[in-house]
Amino acid sequence: MDNLGLVSIIMPVYNVEKYLSQCLESVCNQTYPYLEIIVVDDESPDNSGNIADDFAKKDNRIKVFHIKNRGAAGARNFALDNCTGDYIFFVDSDDWIEENAIESMIEKMNSNNCDMVLCQYYDEHTDKSVEHKFLANSFVCTDEEFVKDMVKKWEYILNSNKIYKADAIKTIRFVEGRCIDDEFFTYKAVLNMDRIYICDEYLYHYRMRKSSAMGDVTKQNQRHIDQVDFVTERYEPLSKAYPKLIPVLLEHLAEVLMSVMHNSGNIEETRLYAKSKLKEYFWKIISNKNVSLNIKKSVVMYLFKKNTQVITQNNVGNLQEDYFD
Repeated sequence: MDNLGLVSIIMPVYNVEKYLSQCLESVCNQTYPYLEIIVVDDESPDNSGNIADDFAKKDNRIKVFHIKNRGAAGARNFALDNCTGDYIFFVDSDDWIEENAIESMIEKMNSNNCDMVLCQYYDEHTDKSVEHKFLANSFVCTDEEFVKDMVKKWEYILNSNKIYKADAIKTIRFVEGRCIDDEFFTYKAVLNMDRIYICDEYLYHYRMRKSSAMGDVTKQNQRHIDQVDFVTERYEPLSKAYPKLIPVLLEHLAEVLMSVMHNSGNIEETRLYAKSKLKEYFWKIISNKNVSLNIKKSVVMYLFKKNTQVITQNNVGNLQEDYFD
């Protein structure tokens, strides 16, 4: 097999002793052999660190680092500071990948001269595996086309179903202390790209246990705050880079902020925070002739009528937040 470059596989590890062996086996058994497997044990309280060390003794491509707890974002940042690959692939340590995942994505990246490849994935439930279909076919797109779809398909935002050219993300780091990591990372990466390959193959297995965190009210509230922050943070750089997408970006911004207002429950501070941001963008939304009338009406009702619940155009209130881990 041709050596198309070294792939750094970045794997943050925390409290996953039940799943880690399956994940590491899937990575070590890749048909593409030119790998640097960086496992970051984020001060895991269980046996995960020892499992990783045992694998490293059997496969010299594995580098295990034991660090003081920084969370998943901090562990990924540590790995980014220490990786040397030409390409970077993130995998969650409770998930796993198809044995040809890296080979297939690397081949598509090189043959199509792309900066990133995105694939489809399986939702892995305890009793069944389900194809999470969000693509009809494979295609190459520009960065602008990707962003246009990104605001409609949250699958585009996940970092674990993608492989990147290292040059595209070498200066980007995850924002630590958030419940949502991917949203603050992906848009910055895309700003450094020209061409992206969207692959309809199912190459990643996403374990659905992450949704259990939704029972934590504190984490739910932090997710809502993170949603407000990422959608407002990215508006300016994306609208500047892709002015034709301003109406799309404004509509999505409005929908997310209204969703947080609608779903923040009894936490008035969070609802008012989202409302204050919606006020900041009110004139831009109302004055843009290409923003839908339905969105404009909804914004007015959310800002100026009390106790009113409005279903927005794309029903953003049903965002599957369990994917924003």
